[in-house]
Amino acid sequence: MSSTRPRICGARIALTQDMWRPAYDAGPGKPGLVRGSLVCELAEHAATGQHCGVARRFPGPLGGAAWALWVDGGEPSFVARDDCARTGALPAGAQESCLLFERHPDPCMSAQDAYAQSPTRLPRAFEALKALGEAGRHEPAAVRAAAEEAALLTWDELRSRDVWAVLAGWEHAAVYRLMSWAHSRTLTPDVLSGLVRELTGFVRHCEARTPSAARPGAGGEEAVVMLDRLGALPEPWQAAVLGDQREETRGPALSFSHAPRRSRPRPGLDQALADAAESSARGEPPPPAAGRYEWDLADRRRLGATAYERLVRLPHEWQVDAVRQIAAGTEAISAVSDAAGSINIIRGFGVYLAWNAPHHCHPPHATQETTTAH
Repeated sequence: MSSTRPRICGARIALTQDMWRPAYDAGPGKPGLVRGSLVCELAEHAATGQHCGVARRFPGPLGGAAWALWVDGGEPSFVARDDCARTGALPAGAQESCLLFERHPDPCMSAQDAYAQSPTRLPRAFEALKALGEAGRHEPAAVRAAAEEAALLTWDELRSRDVWAVLAGWEHAAVYRLMSWAHSRTLTPDVLSGLVRELTGFVRHCEARTPSAARPGAGGEEAVVMLDRLGALPEPWQAAVLGDQREETRGPALSFSHAPRRSRPRPGLDQALADAAESSARGEPPPPAAGRYEWDLADRRRLGATAYERLVRLPHEWQVDAVRQIAAGTEAISAVSDAAGSINIIRGFGVYLAWNAPHHCHPPHATQETTTAH
């Protein structure tokens, strides 16, 4: 990325439910989802200046958006604007569309422009993560706010330091999944633990100031191999392997009651794939499913087949992240369903992946709110 390119302001504001009606009233009758959180998309400007961010994008051939206008510490107002028709020159001399609105303050901002760095963003992310680690001391609303702030600040920080551009696509999927968890999941002890563990890894990655192509020990490369091995199996074996990745066969199982649940360890995904490949190569069918009841045997295979069918419909990077979650102990059908739900939920943050993009959206990029699968 050229150091001469402008940087996007990136000041972030949350839109509470009482702001949704004014956001819909700007551009009445036009479709478009109101975003729960948005950033100033103008070029970096004075702290006393007015911020402008997309509150909801209007799908369709005419485009346009409802923009929120605010100053630091103030309530936003909303106005509908057509898209800017100008283009901005890329370093190589190519042209791309400006992401702003008509008659916006100069300069035009493109999809390749980075976020401005902020000296307060990283400390705020650590503070939010600390609050999540002490969730029992805080009210549920404060925990929810800390979860959303931790996820969004981490996302912003990754992009402001240009780390986002060198992370593997499955790491992008992981960040989006964590944003979805923070916004929509019930914040159980397990969800909070996952948020703190994974977000801390990303924040530390930013803090190191030495971005690399992948987070050490993240398991993405191993998940790619396991995904390929799963795809090479015959369908009955695919159903058998994923069907046996069930929560009730874990040991020890995750439980939010005080009484621990007895269960036997389930087969590890890597070992299960190796055993399945060896047996299928000999022409053997899958063995009967293990379960307490007769109905559970058929149900296990059915859910395994459903999990694989849904898995392969995900964007590839999300397939890898889902397999990584399964290998870490998540039930197969839950990991796949969580991925699909996350892809839909993050539209509320302006992230449109290839399978759910509206007909009118901006080009794919790595540093802006609207993006497509890489």
